[in-house]
Amino acid sequence: MTDHRAEMATFMFSDIEGSTRLWERHGSAMEGVLAGHDQLASSAVTDSGGLIFKHTGDGLVAAFHDPEAAIDAAVAMQRALASTEWHTVGRLRARMGVHSGVAQHRDGDYFGRTVNRCARLMSVAHGGQIVVSGATEALLDRPDSRSWSLIALGLHQLKDLSQPEQIYQVESAGLAHSFPKLNTVDTHPRSLPRVRGPSVGRHKLADTMQRRLASDRLCSLVGPGGVGKSRVAIDVAEQMLAGFPDGVWFCSVKDLTTAEAMAAAIAEVLRIDIADPSRAIPMVLSALGDRAAMLIIDGCEAAPDAACDLIEDLLDSCPTVRLVATSRERLRLRIGQLVVDPLEVPSSAEAAPEAIGLSPAVELFMGRAQGTSPEFELTAENAGTVAEICRRLDGLPLALELAAGQIATLDPADILARLERHVALKPRQGPTVEAVVSWSYESLDANHQRLFARLSVFDAGFDLAAAEAICTDKAIGADEVGFMLTNLVDKSLLATRRDGGSIRFRLLSLLRRFAGERLAEFGLKEPTEAKHFAYYRAFAGVAAAGLAGREEATWVDAFETEFANLRAAFWSASSAGRFHDAATLVWLTYSYAFGRTRYEIAEWAETAVDGLGDDLGEHGPELLTIVGWGFGVRGDVTTSSRFAREAVALARSQGRDPYVPHRLLIVGSILRGDLEQAAVEVMDAKASLRHTPDPRAAIDMLGFEAFTMAMSGRPSDAIACIDEALIQARATGNPSLIAWCLYESGVIEANLDSAAAGTALDHALELAELVKNRYITG
Repeated sequence: MTDHRAEMATFMFSDIEGSTRLWERHGSAMEGVLAGHDQLASSAVTDSGGLIFKHTGDGLVAAFHDPEAAIDAAVAMQRALASTEWHTVGRLRARMGVHSGVAQHRDGDYFGRTVNRCARLMSVAHGGQIVVSGATEALLDRPDSRSWSLIALGLHQLKDLSQPEQIYQVESAGLAHSFPKLNTVDTHPRSLPRVRGPSVGRHKLADTMQRRLASDRLCSLVGPGGVGKSRVAIDVAEQMLAGFPDGVWFCSVKDLTTAEAMAAAIAEVLRIDIADPSRAIPMVLSALGDRAAMLIIDGCEAAPDAACDLIEDLLDSCPTVRLVATSRERLRLRIGQLVVDPLEVPSSAEAAPEAIGLSPAVELFMGRAQGTSPEFELTAENAGTVAEICRRLDGLPLALELAAGQIATLDPADILARLERHVALKPRQGPTVEAVVSWSYESLDANHQRLFARLSVFDAGFDLAAAEAICTDKAIGADEVGFMLTNLVDKSLLATRRDGGSIRFRLLSLLRRFAGERLAEFGLKEPTEAKHFAYYRAFAGVAAAGLAGREEATWVDAFETEFANLRAAFWSASSAGRFHDAATLVWLTYSYAFGRTRYEIAEWAETAVDGLGDDLGEHGPELLTIVGWGFGVRGDVTTSSRFAREAVALARSQGRDPYVPHRLLIVGSILRGDLEQAAVEVMDAKASLRHTPDPRAAIDMLGFEAFTMAMSGRPSDAIACIDEALIQARATGNPSLIAWCLYESGVIEANLDSAAAGTALDHALELAELVKNRYITG
């Protein structure tokens, strides 16, 4: 193996499980044991044509030209360890990982992203287990000559790495084959909403669903709103999680009216980057492919035909994916549907508290009531009333939870009396979930009602600080909001979840729609949306500044948490005709969206441009550039460049530096292969940077200048230029900027056939992964 250059190799990491404990227990005896271990390992690796290039305490790392040879060595080593007794120490158990890729070979050692990924892969295994990456599996081509086989363990997330890994386990005679779950970041990928408390009264339905999904690839649940369809689907997914190594995923399609929009929502849940929304369906089908996964598509009633079309496509194209669909109305699907009925309520003939308490509806009511008021019990005095409440609510779970949430302030007789009065006043509604929501809302005092209504402006959750800033008025002080939110949680009108060290609140979709209607009735929609916009515009300003600094990763997470609220703020401002405000938010969000392939930001920019007409304002050049970027990611470089040139002209007419559109013009020229024009654009951009306060722009242009130098036959100048860019980038401490310069350095070095290319590219990708910069990682 040649030193001082990037090489394609397969690596095997091995580590003795529990070695620290063995050293503490057996002391000096471990020195001889470790020497014997190293001798066995050396024989296994050498006999397979590999090279041990590093010892890591009680482990080792070996490199191979042949991926099958690497696995042969691992199998031989495991067999040797399994058959060797080490006196008082006993048998050693080693975990091993095998991964292939390009690494930098220097002075007898290997470095880079591939080596690091192999170490992470090995760390998820157990003693006696050999795990192999998808990259290695794809290189294997001699199945007849093997003494071993591979079994797929599914797609798993490795610690500190942004892209999941397809993992396989080696099986062979003489090796253990049964192991605990892999020690991955999330052992089974999932995206399931958290639910409150145990499921009640759904065991038979859950069993039926599991049997259906064992034999068929589709199960649909049909029932009225609030009956618990989503909860049953989530419970079954949790129970079946172990059978889906590629994960279980929950996607709400409520209010979506096209199959493309539904596919885009699924793509977001699966973390699939969609450049062109019209391509969402084929990209989702391709990404799911042969994955062993379960997908819950929740709320298909808004557009049942579109949902059915998408489900049929998934069934046809994804043979190992199981689907669960929920809807308020029956769907025209090839497989029969399960009806989710309300919970069984007590018979009117039942009088004993013990018998009444056996009813699933009463069990749910009591569980929720005792969560609010732990001292509440079912007694001879109140059992009949509780049973009547459950009957009046038809056993609908959401209605029962809302009613039980009143127990802290009302006794069962009061709840029943108020419920009867409410239904009598609105007989056409009947005792539906909507009626109970209305009744729960009307049981609030005026201040709680206004707060609840104002919460409808939040999308996908909010924290206390946001509610204090947006939902206060003369009657509701900021110091009261936290207490009032707790009251709404206790009444089941608001859900909570812990996000890291903080609590976030959210309204369920049905409650949010109801609250939005009340907000309009109060005449508070426009002012509350304006406060919501102002709050998130301020957030975006702070977050965008943070994104440019050393703490980029922290602010990326903040942007991701609040992106749905930024989206809601943009569309509320646009709907109100405040397009200059909307344009400001687009520009502040762009730096995050650009690096994380949130392509919808281009649609925002197009909406703002259309709304502003001839008066594009101070952010006009940026808006035109973002629109052009949108065309570029869809492959229309000509239109992209046209918008960029319009943006340059507008910036100059405003007396501003057109750095942002110049950057798009440079990229467009490179993509067209017109390196001469790219060099011209770089020089124009550099000339325009005299008054740009952001030093990152100058660093960025140094990188592009170095690239054009390298492509035009000036290697020495290119290396000097990119080295200077790297020095300046590292001084900023910004991971994305450093990664971008390293990436350009790697591309330049690769074109010069330099051994330094692999190291630069590996470091670039590692940094970019830390801040989820998919523009660089691809």
